[in-house]
Amino acid sequence: MHHAMYFAHMYIGDSQTMAAEAAVLGTPSIRYNDFVGEISYLEELEHLYQLTFGFKTNNRQGMIDKITELALI
Repeated sequence: MHHAMYFAHMYIGDSQTMAAEAAVLGTPSIRYNDFVGEISYLEELEHLYQLTFGFKTNNRQGMIDKITELALI
């Protein structure tokens, strides 16, 4: 699984762990769940390194916009 994550353009899912693993491998990740803002190491990966981006389930459009932005890089 980690080989696939490393070579992927991005990870999109609701798993906190998989998002963090992708981010540490250098693969941008999108988290879509209501735990966003609750886990400190993910907040650090998001705000300090911009390797993961979290969106609560009531912010679907924000998530889609970020996916589009990352896909164009």
